[in-house]
This record gives sequence, structure tokens and C-alpha cells, in this order.
Amino acid sequence: MDRALALEVVADEPYIQMFRGFCVGRWRCLTDGHYLPTLLSLLGWGPRNANRTLTYADWKRPQGMHPHTHEAAEVTEDLFRRIREDGGNRCFYNGARNGICILFARKFAPDTLEPLLRLAPKVMGFG
Repeated sequence: MDRALALEVVADEPYIQMFRGFCVGRWRCLTDGHYLPTLLSLLGWGPRNANRTLTYADWKRPQGMHPHTHEAAEVTEDLFRRIREDGGNRCFYNGARNGICILFARKFAPDTLEPLLRLAPKVMGFG
């Protein structure tokens, strides 16, 4: 989102109050997943927002209300590739196709640290 839109989001009072009022006692109301997309839609986000995420989470195998948590055995070069490419069809920057879609990933168990650190330099081309 551009700076002007970010300032509108931060300055919002009426919509956040409505959201809070609606969500009282409802555990399925999530600010990042419900409020922000709704607010951006109301503010006319179209040309002012990339309309994509920079964060990978595996929702193909959800664990209740949460995405899948990766374990050490799942940390492979193929997982890195899938995360970085994220299907390859939404990877655009300044109107041109870009090979890297995702900058962050979430839901990794503590036992994944060592394999992530071991594979990252090879897969990401540094070190």
C-alpha cells in the first residue's frame, strides 16, 4: 500500500470502532484478516494497493483456525522453491513479472531452525 493509504488506515476511527463493536465475543474476528481488507475496500484501495501478500502460510492443510505448522522433515529445497514462487502467477513488481513473490513465511516448528539455516544459503544463493 502506498504511504497515503497507510496514513488513512492508521488514522481510521469510525471503521475500527464498528469492527470492535461487531467482534465483541466473536473469536473468529481477526484484525489482519478481516478488518484491514474490509477497510482497504471501503477506502478504494484499487490502484493504491498491490492486492497480494508477502507472507507465505500453508492453508492447504489447515490446523483448525491456523495454517499448517511445518516440521523439520518438511524443510527441503522444494519447500523453499514453493514458498518463494508461490505458484508464480501473482509475482509482479512495477508491472513486470518477478520470480520472488514471498518475503516471509510463517508457522515453522522449533525443530526447523537448523534445516532452514542449512538450506537457506544454497537455495537463496548467498553464503
